[in-house]
Amino acid sequence: MKAIKYLFTAALLAGFSTAALAQDGSKADVDAVKKIISSKPADLDKQMKPFYKANRKNAENLVAFGREFLAVKDTANAKTYANYALEASKNKSSAAFLLLGDVEAISDNGGGAAAQYEQAIYVDPKNPEAYYKYANVYRKISPSGAVAKLNELRQQSSTRHWLPTTRLTRT
Repeated sequence: MKAIKYLFTAALLAGFSTAALAQDGSKADVDAVKKIISSKPADLDKQMKPFYKANRKNAENLVAFGREFLAVKDTANAKTYANYALEASKNKSSAAFLLLGDVEAISDNGGGAAAQYEQAIYVDPKNPEAYYKYANVYRKISPSGAVAKLNELRQQSSTRHWLPTTRLTRT
C-alpha cells in the first residue's frame, strides 16, 4: 500500500513540475499577437483580451505587443499597450516611454516625442537608445542641444557602476 502511495505522490509531483519547466510563453505570446495583428481581424480587441490578461504584469511583453501594433501603423493600440506596460511597471519601464515617444514621432509631434524620450532617460540613464532618439528629434531644432544630450550619454557611459543609482533630494 505504501508503494502505491509513493508512486502516486511521485506522479503528482512530476505533473506539477512539468508546468514549471515548460516555456514561459513570452516569445510564443508575442508571435501569436503578431499573427493576429497581421491578419487584421474585425474583432481584434476580443482576440487580444486573453493575451493582455495573461501578460498584464509583464511590461516587457506589453511593450512588444505595442511595438507590433506600431509596425502596422496602429498608433492608438500601440499607445494603449505602452500605457498598460507603464501601469505594470509602475512607471519604471524605459521601453514603454520609448514606445510612447515613437508613437508621438510618427504622429509628427516632436515635442511630445522628446518629452517621452526624456522620461525614458530619467527612468534609465544608461539606455543609449533613448539618448539617440532624443538627439535625432532635436537635431534639426537645436543641433547644440542634440550634441549636449549625446555628450551626456558619453558621460553616463564613462561613470563607474559603483555609484548609487538612486537620486538624492534635498529636504
